[in-house]
Amino acid sequence: MSPFGSLVSLLALPAVVGGLIYFLRPWPRLPHMLAAAAGVVVAGVLRSFPVGAQTELIGRSLTLTAEGKGVLLAALGALVLCNGLLVLRPSLGLFASSSLVAFSLLALASCIENLTIGAMLLLAGGGAAALSLGEPKRPTGGVQYLTALTVGCLALAYGATAMEAAGEAGSRPGFVAVAAASGLLLGLVPFGFWELSLGVDAYLPAAAFISLALKPAALLLVWRCSQQFAWLGETLFPDLLLLAAAATVAYCSYRAAIAASAQECAAALVQGQFALLVPSLLPALGATALAPTTMIAFTARILPLVLLQLGWPSLLAIERRAGQAVLATLACLAMAGLPATPLFPVYATLALSLPRAARFGGLVTALCIGAGIACARLALNPAADHRREREQALPLAAIAFVAAATVAVGLHPQLLATYLQLR
Repeated sequence: MSPFGSLVSLLALPAVVGGLIYFLRPWPRLPHMLAAAAGVVVAGVLRSFPVGAQTELIGRSLTLTAEGKGVLLAALGALVLCNGLLVLRPSLGLFASSSLVAFSLLALASCIENLTIGAMLLLAGGGAAALSLGEPKRPTGGVQYLTALTVGCLALAYGATAMEAAGEAGSRPGFVAVAAASGLLLGLVPFGFWELSLGVDAYLPAAAFISLALKPAALLLVWRCSQQFAWLGETLFPDLLLLAAAATVAYCSYRAAIAASAQECAAALVQGQFALLVPSLLPALGATALAPTTMIAFTARILPLVLLQLGWPSLLAIERRAGQAVLATLACLAMAGLPATPLFPVYATLALSLPRAARFGGLVTALCIGAGIACARLALNPAADHRREREQALPLAAIAFVAAATVAVGLHPQLLATYLQLR
């Protein structure tokens, strides 16, 4: 077996296993058993690798030195021992997953030639290891997000490396890695449950920033992969993304409709809105530039989603039926993309330009149904406990400013194209 391409696969394998066993947390002993087994397998294969084996990762040389091999085998021994002991007394935290992810990052840091990238990987590995500190009853949204981000970025880097090595012939492992990374980074079902937890647990401005800034950056990375490896567009990749986006929109609509609080409802609707970005990206896969409509779709969501995620819980925290009704109406209008909201020209343009526009319209309708039910439930029968909403409540003046800006941009959609310098 040629070491080219297989060394990076071996070092990335624990992170992939760590991401998968995260979903086995309902059975406390099983994740530790699988983590220990994965450590044994990786150690056995690593021992057979000759010193000096080389490959590449994101264009950088990756070399297995004698010292590095010793460090990695020692780390695997610790991983197996600790997870083996925890089978007897299972941890309530994320030790099984985080230990595997941390090992992959530390292994890449130990083998990569570029010291700057090695230092960054070492830092990321330390951050992943810190996820196991403490034993919360439920991993918080921030911990889940960091886990998804780490595994997703590793999978994307591995997928790009494997596909670059395979050339025009394509790479099945690379395809699977990119597809899984896309689901993790974009918050798509079945990998996207971290996003709803983040929206519920995190401080509202922080959760909004991650949705509005980091998610488009992840979407751009996925598009760049499709641009560099044009054969991705000829595989099942676009269909998988569309299916995952449809499932995410349906799930978010359902979660919004049954949400017990304004914050949970807003988090579900925000996640659904970004799932709607995926169909607008599909026609641009493999193209030389992102479709202008996709860039506008990024920007058009900023104002209405800030209004939704920051404003809705704040107004509902005010025990005034009038304020609740006003914000529920504004939020429903912003989410539905009706005239005088920034999303209206985006929806209209996409409905006219996207292939199979009826399918896109169905996704929009599904999310709007969930938003409408949520608005009616929370406005007519608000939850009795608004303590969290009160803690994060914003001044009414700030909410009014964002609402006015939302309507102004909706009435003048050309402002978005001007801001993006598309015209």
